Amino acid sequence: MLEEFLASLIPNGSTSLDTKKIDRNIEMLKNYSWFKDIYDDERYHRLFFVN
Repeated sequence: MLEEFLASLIPNGSTSLDTKKIDRNIEMLKNYSWFKDIYDDERYHRLFFVN
């Protein structure tokens, strides 16, 4: 399951962003404590939107 999710992050030759897909993936990752800790930390939170 995690492998499928990570594979879904790799674009299939497209350079456009699918922001809805990104938002869904972030919501899924929030179920993991390690991700939530990083996402909620102000030092790193901004990076999810800049990168």
